[in-house]
Amino acid sequence: ADRVAALKLSIKVVKLLGYNAGGKAPEFYPILFFLVTDIADTVGQLVYKRIKMKAENKSEETYDEIDEIEYRTNQNSGRKKAPLPENWNSDDIRESAKATCRNWFFKVASIRELVPRLYLEFALLDCMRFLRPEPPVDRLNRLIAQIKGVGDPLVAAYLRCYAAKKIVTVLPQKLQKDPLKTLLGDFIARYVAINDLDESDLINISAAMRRLGLRKDILLRLMHPSLAWILSRNAKLSESSTLERSIQMCSNEFKGKPPLSFLSALFETLSEDVCAENALRLVRLVKDSSSSSNFEEDVRDCAKCFIVLGNAFANLPPQEKFRLDVLMEVWKVLAKWNEDQLEHYAGVTDAFVDFVAENFTRNQLEILLKDLAKRVKKSRTKLFDGDEELAARRKIQGGNLAKNIENICTKILFRFEDISLAISLSGFSYLVNQLGGDSKVLFSIKMLERIKKSKHRLEGSSVISHAFDCAKAVHDSVDALALRTGSPDGVDVVSAFDLVSSFVSKVHYEESDVDAELRFLMNCRSAFTNADRALIKVVQRAISIVKRCVTTDVKKREKTQAQAAASVAFCQITIPSVADIEARLKLIVETAKYATACELHAQVDGVISSAITDIEDAIESLRAERVHAFVLKLSEVLMDNPAGHPEYGSFYVIATASTMLEKMSTEDSTKYKAYAYLALAYVVASFAETRGTLNKKNVELYGGSEQAFVDECVTWAKEMVSKAADVVYNDDDLLSTRSGGAANIRIACVVLDLFKSDSRETKKTIQTLVRRCEASEFITANNNDDDDVMLRAFHILKNKNSPKRETG
Repeated sequence: ADRVAALKLSIKVVKLLGYNAGGKAPEFYPILFFLVTDIADTVGQLVYKRIKMKAENKSEETYDEIDEIEYRTNQNSGRKKAPLPENWNSDDIRESAKATCRNWFFKVASIRELVPRLYLEFALLDCMRFLRPEPPVDRLNRLIAQIKGVGDPLVAAYLRCYAAKKIVTVLPQKLQKDPLKTLLGDFIARYVAINDLDESDLINISAAMRRLGLRKDILLRLMHPSLAWILSRNAKLSESSTLERSIQMCSNEFKGKPPLSFLSALFETLSEDVCAENALRLVRLVKDSSSSSNFEEDVRDCAKCFIVLGNAFANLPPQEKFRLDVLMEVWKVLAKWNEDQLEHYAGVTDAFVDFVAENFTRNQLEILLKDLAKRVKKSRTKLFDGDEELAARRKIQGGNLAKNIENICTKILFRFEDISLAISLSGFSYLVNQLGGDSKVLFSIKMLERIKKSKHRLEGSSVISHAFDCAKAVHDSVDALALRTGSPDGVDVVSAFDLVSSFVSKVHYEESDVDAELRFLMNCRSAFTNADRALIKVVQRAISIVKRCVTTDVKKREKTQAQAAASVAFCQITIPSVADIEARLKLIVETAKYATACELHAQVDGVISSAITDIEDAIESLRAERVHAFVLKLSEVLMDNPAGHPEYGSFYVIATASTMLEKMSTEDSTKYKAYAYLALAYVVASFAETRGTLNKKNVELYGGSEQAFVDECVTWAKEMVSKAADVVYNDDDLLSTRSGGAANIRIACVVLDLFKSDSRETKKTIQTLVRRCEASEFITANNNDDDDVMLRAFHILKNKNSPKRETG
């Protein structure tokens, strides 16, 4: 009962493809066809499977009494399955199974309507194997002949498409040629009849066209998928003969001017070899057909034909003697298209640009681009009612036109190792500038990737300007949400900013053109506000300008001094924009180091002050090791430039740094905090030794009494050493460990190195530190090589109450 209901339901479904199938929306008939035939194929497979199962069952029970799942899985039921031989035929099938198979065909044959009967007969063709040992060629020929009785051209077209599919699946390859050839001939006969109709003659218009309200060009386009399938099946058997036969049909049936929809379906079935061998012949066939009275309506199909040929020629070009003729014939057709067909024109250009770039000179490629740019400009101006300025501002976003222009520019870009050669092509810059939205971003990413991989540097204002616009487009495509989540739609944050950073590194200016380089860096600073890597590269380039000024000849020192001052000022403004605190501190110290070498003392004071302020704000979030490393690097600069303050005195930076270290968390970082204090102690000690040089740098701060300044240096050094010792002593967890002992020995060595070894205060301090070391695990622990050095220092300090200065 269920199978009878399933058959009735299947007939109802297949009837959807019958007369008046399109209803009020015939444009959806191709989609309906694929959905319904999928169901028909499923019905055929289920019937085939059931008959095969019955043929393999040796029990005398009727098939209706056997549950399929139990039949497959129950090994103890007593019903045994006898599998058919691998290459079985109808002679191996039990008579009851054959009777069931005939019964299915009788049921289908009793369907009154022609269309559903044909579809289901085609669906059950696989079951003919149970009845006859030879392939069902005669039955297929009968069904193909019956299709001629279908009056609706759209229904008949897709019936033939389904017939072609079943021919391929049911018949062996050697028997497929004649039925497929017959199908193609019948299809073309109906196709020609529709193409030759005069739509003004209402009497001769087919009833189906009147009922559906279709124009013949729309009807032919709806038949296109079925035509393409039938042609592809014929071409798969014999591509050359299919082409020759189709061209012969074009000459005979279509009188040398076949519909372009027919040609586009034909071209899609051809391989690159066949296209290359018959290049000029195929192009002229399209050219002759495109001059018909329906030219405007056939532009889309004409473009499809040329796109297929262009893609084929890009991979396998025709013979060299035909290449220029092929290109000329194609562009004779395209020259007739107006600005309304710009999208199709760009599609053809996209298909042919690789062929032109590979097989012709730079001049021909420029002609191609200039013509496209001219048409784009004309079309955009017309779109905005002749306002060229508005047309230039409004970019092409989305759609096939933007995609084609993006593809054209990308293909040309990857043709050259040096992108300046691509940018210098006439029309290329204009086309790139017309892109907007996602198309601009995608092209920009490809351009930056090309720049990153290229061995050539970016030179010249035009090249740098184009690359900068692309980098800005990629940077701006990463929105605020993407920065927080790290996963923007379509663009990876890390990759995008890495490309922008690479671009900044690739730009090259002559050493004499510092002003232009600084202008470029200022533009980068304002454009790439979210790209930390790019901002770091920008600052590093500015620092490199200062480095060059250090090594410049003395005669040019006055000019380079001004350039270095501008670069340092730029760094001072830009560095706060860097989000990474550790990178920011590193850049600050590096800037101060080279600014000091250029004797820009006033600016160095400002840079160092900003560094101290910066690290004060972030001291709680920084690891102790990083703070210690920063203080060491800062110490190198401070030894040459104390960065005093007119209001707060000569030791303003030392005092501020000391206050900063007091705020630093000592959790798991006590020894680094102590070592940072020792670094500051060495700095103030160096102030006393270089006081004469400091006086020259800033008379107001360092021009007083030498002894008073030295005494103040000693006071600050003692305070720093005392704070270092207190930090270690107050940390009970550290004091008794090996690290605590080593820290005390290091402090003792610093005391011995900085202060008079024979003074009572020095001796007392060293003795105290030695006792603290003895109380720790430093003496008893298994020490490494570094600790061996500290251990020898410990024994010297302990055994000699007044050790010599060299010992420390």
